[in-house]
Amino acid sequence: MHLTVNQKINLRVQPNAVEAPAVDRGARLAMFARYLEPHRHSRSIAFNELVDEYLAKGATPDPGPLIHGCMAHTEVAALREILDLERMHEGMKSLWLLGELGELEWQTLIDAMPADFPAKTLKLSKMCFDHSTGPLLFAALHRMPALDSLFLEGIGVENEDFFALLSCPALKLETLDVVTTSDPAIDVCPLLRKLLGACQLESLSIEDQGAITLQQHAGLAEALSQQTRLDSLQLSLAKRRAAEEIECYMPFLYDQTPRAVLDLSGSKLGTHHLALVLEALSRNKVALEGLFLRGCWLSLPSESCEWADILPRVDMSRLQYLDLCENFLTDAAAAALVGNLEEKATKLKALDMSDNWIGSKTIAAMSSLLKTNKTLVSLSFQPFTIQPKGYNAAALEALADALERNTSLRRLGIRWDAVPDAQCERMVRFLARNEQAFELSYMEGGMRAVLNSSGHLFPQELVRRVAGLDLDQGDALSLSSVNTDAWKWRTRIFDGDDSSR
Repeated sequence: MHLTVNQKINLRVQPNAVEAPAVDRGARLAMFARYLEPHRHSRSIAFNELVDEYLAKGATPDPGPLIHGCMAHTEVAALREILDLERMHEGMKSLWLLGELGELEWQTLIDAMPADFPAKTLKLSKMCFDHSTGPLLFAALHRMPALDSLFLEGIGVENEDFFALLSCPALKLETLDVVTTSDPAIDVCPLLRKLLGACQLESLSIEDQGAITLQQHAGLAEALSQQTRLDSLQLSLAKRRAAEEIECYMPFLYDQTPRAVLDLSGSKLGTHHLALVLEALSRNKVALEGLFLRGCWLSLPSESCEWADILPRVDMSRLQYLDLCENFLTDAAAAALVGNLEEKATKLKALDMSDNWIGSKTIAAMSSLLKTNKTLVSLSFQPFTIQPKGYNAAALEALADALERNTSLRRLGIRWDAVPDAQCERMVRFLARNEQAFELSYMEGGMRAVLNSSGHLFPQELVRRVAGLDLDQGDALSLSSVNTDAWKWRTRIFDGDDSSR
């Protein structure tokens, strides 16, 4: 039985219809091309070009523009076939919709989607929902039972009162990422509150560029009281001048104790408001994983640097990322803070203190930190200017000695042109050693999986020899010396001699 694409599509949507015979992807694409050709003149040139490219390649790395074209031309049958072809190709695990979509466009998508659309990730960018498109958004989400990650960028709601009456389907979302604009007229909060009431998240990230008011933050924080599985909360509140927004979330942080990441970069907090934030974190026993305070005016010349004594009060046992760039920190304040990190932040992976007044005290503190820390991968402390007594030879020699003992650091940001050749050569050599050790460890893991895929446990010595040859996994066993050793081990294993293990 020979069917057109349209007939096949109609068979799929008719109740109690007999399913059409299975057709491979190539044949489906050919049938799809024949179906589209008679209606080519009624479509835009841009859309026809997208279709031609899709048919020529048999797939597209980003089906979003093509899907948009089908929605704009209300091509339900064509969109249904594209979604099905994409599902055959790579499973159609993600979908990105960019730009304003009206009622007809959303209805086209819904009519084309199967009831069990397999997308796990959905990203919506730069669109606003009203009384007609809001219900259709929830209808589309209802057809995505596998959806676990939702990204909202520049999304707004026109009528908050109307949106409050809508019913959001129960969702299995695990991750919700929100990026607002700087325009307070674009209000995403009504949608956020609906989503928070319809799912139990594991991770929530809100990057607010200034569109969310203090009152709205309080409402979102209250909505979080329904979240019982949330493990990670990331708040990025750019260009804020007060700590009240963070304070809104403290009751939730206290009750749930999730992994928290706070990004207040560019907020110009100053020492006073930072003290309020840190005291609130300390009072509520929040364990931070990341704290980003770039350009927050934390130590102006006219202010004290007592905040460096406040940070240790916060639970830093899980702190992995700390950014204190561009804060006019004095050498004494930076050194005191690094000293506290050495004692409290034992899991620190990345520390950036660039564009502060870095001197010999800070370098000495960094050296002490590197001697004891076993997790730090990236360290940067490039100063504003090189002070005459800043990079003295003794401090740099101590830093090089510390790097010799440290086995984890792979990236070091320093004013290299101020480092004498002798110390520079030593530091670069130790960083390269750590990088090579990391790469070798990574390769060993891959080789171990390849060599042991047969179910036999090859000895660590053989794994290291293969990994140390700097070959990719596909070519590693083709080398005769490796095959010789592998054959010896194989003989012993199959002869029942396990003593070599």
